[in-house]
Amino acid sequence: LYRKPLMGPPIENHSFDIQPIFDIIDEGKVLDGPEILDVTTMLEIAVDVSDWGKALEQYNEEMEDQNNSNGNGDDLGLQPKPFIELPKLASSIQIDSDILSLLTNAFDDEGKLSSTT
Repeated sequence: LYRKPLMGPPIENHSFDIQPIFDIIDEGKVLDGPEILDVTTMLEIAVDVSDWGKALEQYNEEMEDQNNSNGNGDDLGLQPKPFIELPKLASSIQIDSDILSLLTNAFDDEGKLSSTT
């Protein structure tokens, strides 16, 4: 029986306080570089979480295949799908790739808004 290691969700060391950004928008103001960078970072992490959910689903499929190849799997004590809700939640993340690309390319290598934005 081979089990590959799974990592936790890719959200460590990140703050997701989007309320200040909503406050700026509610006031009718335009987001500045730091706020745009925060939004971009949150979207990139959301994509990573979506990919993580896909990896969990793939793990489920591998466990199911392993159970099927070993008979019914009861003697191995394996659940047919150890991850059920997390892949469902992660699959609900929808990020427009064009918007993400525009935001990502809006910054230069130093993290400042580029002059082409």
